[in-house]
Amino acid sequence: MKRFRFFLLVVIFSIFSIAISGQNKTITLNTKEFSPADKAELDKAEEMYLEANYLAALPIYQQLNVSFPEEYYIMYRLGMCYLKKQDAYEKAVQYLKPVAENRPNSADVKFYLGVAYHLTYQFDEAITLFNEYLAQDIIKSQRPVTEQFIQYCKNAKELVANPLDVSITNIGAPINTEAAEYVPVVSSDEQVLVFTYMGRKSKGGFEDVFSSEKKW
Repeated sequence: MKRFRFFLLVVIFSIFSIAISGQNKTITLNTKEFSPADKAELDKAEEMYLEANYLAALPIYQQLNVSFPEEYYIMYRLGMCYLKKQDAYEKAVQYLKPVAENRPNSADVKFYLGVAYHLTYQFDEAITLFNEYLAQDIIKSQRPVTEQFIQYCKNAKELVANPLDVSITNIGAPINTEAAEYVPVVSSDEQVLVFTYMGRKSKGGFEDVFSSEKKW
């Protein structure tokens, strides 16, 4: 497998470019100026990315971006990695925005930038991007997903404009213990209740997930 993978990389890099394909056009990466070490690092990052190990790939793409700041392929990968990092959605916007501006029909970038705007509470910008994405030649199954995101943004705008003053109260036994118990979720058949718990039974001082089954 390693020999095959090495041969594949030689073929890829011998033509000095690789590409990310979306439903639309591709984002190409010119590797002509890459050193052998750069290519090895890119290979490592790509392997991690394709295995959905985004946070491990992130620092490698960051370093490649320092060396090759004009490469939209690397910007796109960085933006997608940051989109998986809950405390860095603004970074996703930072890297996906120039790709959307300069490669607007490439690799579904408008959709993902719209998601990044949504996650950073920039709902009007997100709706604009989603509508522009819908105007492109995209696969049929992606349309209801995008339309749902537009509705999410509209709902979020209304909720942010009209915030609710909510307090959480421990109602005591037999429902609650003295511990902190939050986020109850009931299964669709109403037989299982799942909730978070932090108290004497927690492990390592962190919240645990508990479940309770209906007995009658």
